Amino acid sequence: MKRFCTKNNIIIIAVLFIFSVSGASCIKNKLPQLPSNRDNAPDSTAYFLTKLNSAIITHTDSVLTEFVNKNYADFKKSPEGFWYKIFSAQKSERLNRKDSAQVRYHLYLLDNEAVKSETFIARFGKKEMTTGLESGLLLLAGGDSAVFVVPYYLAFGAKGDGKKIPPFASVIYHVVVDL
Repeated sequence: MKRFCTKNNIIIIAVLFIFSVSGASCIKNKLPQLPSNRDNAPDSTAYFLTKLNSAIITHTDSVLTEFVNKNYADFKKSPEGFWYKIFSAQKSERLNRKDSAQVRYHLYLLDNEAVKSETFIARFGKKEMTTGLESGLLLLAGGDSAVFVVPYYLAFGAKGDGKKIPPFASVIYHVVVDL
């Protein structure tokens, strides 16, 4: 009687065992993956607040459009949503995000109440100034002056500055970029 446990037989049995185990794992009946948020209900508060904010912005834009057309008819509207006019435009290159520049400005509310005057070094991308002012300054070159009419959502927002600028106040910047 020959021995059953020869080296070739053990290899054949091991190979058959591996194929049978791997084949069985491929045949499993897996349940489909369900999204993890399938039971989540939509957040009606967030939806409502988004719609309300959108309505406030639309109203603000229409009020500012009317204000600019009445008081500053030759202003242009930027893609970001503020109005501007550049005076004494220089032939030099515009400021860019890598630059810093000395800036002087006077800030007014829409009723022409002066609320702030400041001279500062503008460093872009550092969140050291309002979004509207930063975007407006990037339209200017050294030596330029400009006026920006900035809606509240690009200025001091829904809180104001806590001092002279009230919540939801759109503002007017009279700006000079020093050489």
